[in-house]
Amino acid sequence: MSRGARRRAELLSAVVAHLLEFGMAGFSLRVAASAAGTSHSMLLYHFGSQEALLREALHAIRERRLDDLRALARRKPRDMSAMLRLLGRETPELRVLRQSFGLAQIDPDRYGGIAVDAVHDDLAVTEELLARLVGDRQLPPGTATLVAAALRGLVFDGLVTGDRARVTLAVRVLESLVAAGGPDEAGSRSDAGGVAVI
Repeated sequence: MSRGARRRAELLSAVVAHLLEFGMAGFSLRVAASAAGTSHSMLLYHFGSQEALLREALHAIRERRLDDLRALARRKPRDMSAMLRLLGRETPELRVLRQSFGLAQIDPDRYGGIAVDAVHDDLAVTEELLARLVGDRQLPPGTATLVAAALRGLVFDGLVTGDRARVTLAVRVLESLVAAGGPDEAGSRSDAGGVAVI
């Protein structure tokens, strides 16, 4: 690795550490530069823009979370409770990624792609963990999306309300649903109750 590449990696690591400690509120190039012990012009030199720096930092944070999830899948490939706990556990990584969804809603042109990447990564690892969990059994299409989206919502619910007992009960219901074979395949038909999500 060249000296420039090493310096770039060091700067990115410092920005990631800052985001994990303080979150995305008030993030700017100058804040990132202060956290990394450099100048904002140096960050521009290495990353091109604030958005590019943030995208790379969030990618690194997503990779850390995915590594944790895959490690669990290797250790306990059939432990559904452990899988759901880790997928939905509040961690600094998940907190920052959840904040990226808020940014994407406020400024979709600038940050929408960051949230889309996070959703796709979450979905991919959820599909991988569910496949390990159920083995040869086939789950209906949409099960991984349901699990990933439900857990994101439940984590947010628990943080906002502090009602851990109610949220934990909901996670157990979700676990029972997956254990029973996932949502009824009829739910994927367009005439299923006439209900549309969006």
